Amino acid sequence: MVFIVIQAWYPAKIARLVAQKYLEVTQKYPHDKSLGEMVFGPIQKATKDGIHVLSGWECKDDKIKDSLMALGKEMLMLAEIEGYLFSMDTYVDAIESFAMIGMKGPQ
Repeated sequence: MVFIVIQAWYPAKIARLVAQKYLEVTQKYPHDKSLGEMVFGPIQKATKDGIHVLSGWECKDDKIKDSLMALGKEMLMLAEIEGYLFSMDTYVDAIESFAMIGMKGPQ
């Protein structure tokens, strides 16, 4: 299983603008369930530097590239807002990764 974890940061003073753009993005790019499922998020917290947002997606093994492309389109729309920063990281299930070293993981 592959997971994509997205983090975003933006100043609190642009929260309304980000919320409006998020609604626009979700209408333009509705989630394609054939690619996988959101497993958490979006969740956010306020920090001394602004707002920090997290979301996590479980991708179907044969749809990793498609998932990255779809989520990337969404994030790039948000990144049009000055001050909005994001990262997208991929993770492999730790138990499944035992196979990389020739071992079977715990059940």
